[in-house]
Amino acid sequence: PPDPDPYTEFTWTILTTESRIEVSITGHYVFVSGNGPIIGGSMYAYIYRDGDYMDVIDLVTSHDFNSSTFIFDYSPVYFGNYSFDFYLNDPYLATPQMICNATFEYRDPPPDPDPYTEFTWTILTTESRIKVNITGYYIFPSGHEPIFGGSMYTYVYRDGNYIDEFELVTNHNLYDTLFTFDYSPTYFGNYSFDFYLNDPYLLNPQLICNATFEYQNPDPDPDPDPDDPDPDPNDDPNVLYQEDAAMTVPLAFGMVGAATVPLLGTIKAVRSKKLKNKQNSKYKI
Repeated sequence: PPDPDPYTEFTWTILTTESRIEVSITGHYVFVSGNGPIIGGSMYAYIYRDGDYMDVIDLVTSHDFNSSTFIFDYSPVYFGNYSFDFYLNDPYLATPQMICNATFEYRDPPPDPDPYTEFTWTILTTESRIKVNITGYYIFPSGHEPIFGGSMYTYVYRDGNYIDEFELVTNHNLYDTLFTFDYSPTYFGNYSFDFYLNDPYLLNPQLICNATFEYQNPDPDPDPDPDDPDPDPNDDPNVLYQEDAAMTVPLAFGMVGAATVPLLGTIKAVRSKKLKNKQNSKYKI
């Protein structure tokens, strides 16, 4: 009797990522004499999205000595729940045969959360100047980044009264941003500064830090030889050489003449008082 028509056997694997599905189906004929590739056969898939038919796609076919492999590689364009029915056109059968099915959910990935910012700052002061350096960066899931699109300004107060507003100088580095404020007051007083960030991710400016600075009228340099309230009698020219008054006139004249030679010099010591106040702080929004 003639050999009976062969039947088919299949195995398959399904691989998915966030935006792609790949199905590999391997099958063969089972003859009395052994297994063989599905020569003359082809495979296709019906594609459904959210239960609605969308498309039909032929699978890529390859044959080796004992089997055939059918490859389906699909990347959806639209988000949704996808299902796939895989059919074989078998030359030994009159109608296509469904071999397997698969499902795949292509979701809209959640947006990256808005970054938050971190800052450190230093405050340096002298008698007549204050300098504030503020370093900040965005923290994303992927790491730190400069505060692109951001700017910083400060409100200036003297003795509690608002007097001015200044933009800080901005410099972007690879991973952070440096904001610099350098200020020398014109008038004496107690100064305070509030530093705000304009963050493109936030609707309202954010207070980052503040600083204070006292600009005082410096004391005049003291007299290096102030008047002595209790002067030494020996320094009084009215009593100078009083004890030697009984000496001979030529000798007395000689000593008085010698006393007119300038023996004293004045050295003025210039005082330089430099105050440094360095503050380090950390702030997180």
